[in-house]
Amino acid sequence: MVDPSALLLAPLVSILDRMIQLITYRERRYRVLFNELLGPAFEDLLLVHRDYVKMFGETKRLLPQDDPGADPAVFIAHLKAAAGFLSERRVEFEPVRDKLRALARSMHAEHLDPEVTIFVQSILNYFHLWLPTKTGSATVGLLGALEYAIVQGKTSPEDLREWWVHIESSVDQLINEQRDLWAQVCEAYVPLKMRAATTG
Repeated sequence: MVDPSALLLAPLVSILDRMIQLITYRERRYRVLFNELLGPAFEDLLLVHRDYVKMFGETKRLLPQDDPGADPAVFIAHLKAAAGFLSERRVEFEPVRDKLRALARSMHAEHLDPEVTIFVQSILNYFHLWLPTKTGSATVGLLGALEYAIVQGKTSPEDLREWWVHIESSVDQLINEQRDLWAQVCEAYVPLKMRAATTG
């Protein structure tokens, strides 16, 4: 007579083997996802983040340092230098920004692990200020404020002081917002990196 427990043992072992294979497959799939998409996206975003911080830091450095009432012509020259620099730099990393936004949008549509979803959402949040809307992006908005201040300065130098304060505070706010958003990306990336390190 055949022992009933022996009849159950073979299918049970088979089920356990399949569960182990599934876990192994998921971990292997995760390593591929991390190595081919998540890790490179983080590295690309690091370059973009550095570019943003440098770009706005340099824009702030180019802004007039003295009271605009002292010499409006010098003040306007500084505003033009800042606007010219910002206009040139904002297009340099556009291909990388486009690639990251497309990756984040396509991955956002997929059914992903919760940790991966949080990371993808942090990338989308990072670009929220920079995605064009009906009113433009944050960079376009700052450039518009600089150009408006230049036009205003030619006709009403007394208004320059107000624009000077507005533009400086806008640049400071953009830098701080980008640093906060970058911190959120890093927080979302750490669990992914740790998981990739332990599944390898």
